[in-house]
Amino acid sequence: VAEAALVPREDELLAVGAAVVHTLAAAAWFGGLALLAVTLAGRRDEPDHSSSAGMVGRFSLVATVSVIAVALAGTALSWSEVRALSALTSTTYGWTLLAKVAIVLVVGLVGAHNRFRVVPAIQRSPSASRAWSLLRRSVRLEALALVVAIALTAVLVNVTPARNEAGIGGIFSE
Repeated sequence: VAEAALVPREDELLAVGAAVVHTLAAAAWFGGLALLAVTLAGRRDEPDHSSSAGMVGRFSLVATVSVIAVALAGTALSWSEVRALSALTSTTYGWTLLAKVAIVLVVGLVGAHNRFRVVPAIQRSPSASRAWSLLRRSVRLEALALVVAIALTAVLVNVTPARNEAGIGGIFSE
């Protein structure tokens, strides 16, 4: 019986795997965004934006993959910690999670606008100063909003999971 307790259950493996994927993908997204913001600020006055346009296009692809991974892993993590709609709307954890998701959704929408509108405009015309200005501003906004999402994550890891507070069985319970 003691040996059985040492073998992780499938739901534990799913939660740990999702946490690892979520953390790595979020780090790639936020880290890349922060570096992009710094790089764009430093290249503001360069006469030829061709190399920056290529860099922005490459980051856009990395960000898209990262956002998809964050969303999928975050959904799995949310399920493991919440388990019921009532727990999502009746607990501190649930409301904090909803706030985090709302912020990340806004960042994702701004990023999607950049990916499908601003970045193509820049790639078509690397000297489009209005598009560059919009991109620099929105990248700073995205990075700042993700700092708030990270702060909410810090709150989440210190709050009783919604499933426990709401008395819902499931993952990690016997």
